[in-house]
Amino acid sequence: MVASTPDPSAPPRPDSDDQPGPTQQGSAGGDPDESFARVLADDIGALVSDAFNYFDAEIAFQKTRVRLAGNRLIAAIALGVVALVLVLLAAVGLTVGLLIALIPLVTAWGATAIVVGILLLLAWVAVLGAKGAIGSIRRAFAPGDAAAEDRPDA
Repeated sequence: MVASTPDPSAPPRPDSDDQPGPTQQGSAGGDPDESFARVLADDIGALVSDAFNYFDAEIAFQKTRVRLAGNRLIAAIALGVVALVLVLLAAVGLTVGLLIALIPLVTAWGATAIVVGILLLLAWVAVLGAKGAIGSIRRAFAPGDAAAEDRPDA
């Protein structure tokens, strides 16, 4: 069987898509405003559908970002705890080393007193810093004018 090629000089045959009917928006004698309203309604429906699809995709993307951030936050907290423990161990090692180094110079009790005194002095400086930070927070939330740090004349 040989496929025949269409004759270019022959008049075109009408396709079913070219004929008015249920697949076409309007009919030959229909109202153009009705056709326009139907097309506009279809376009608005497609726009709403696309908006819902975009919304669903955006929600999925944000959930993925939150999950990633949560996993990274857990890793950061775990590594921070490890770092804090190592710093604490280093501080204990430094304290023991200071005691061992000072014992020949000022006896065991003297070395203990010096190391404890230095540690208490550092703790007092930290308490004063925390007290200042808490005072700053209180002033920031105090009723009335802006906090003292925010005023230009302070």
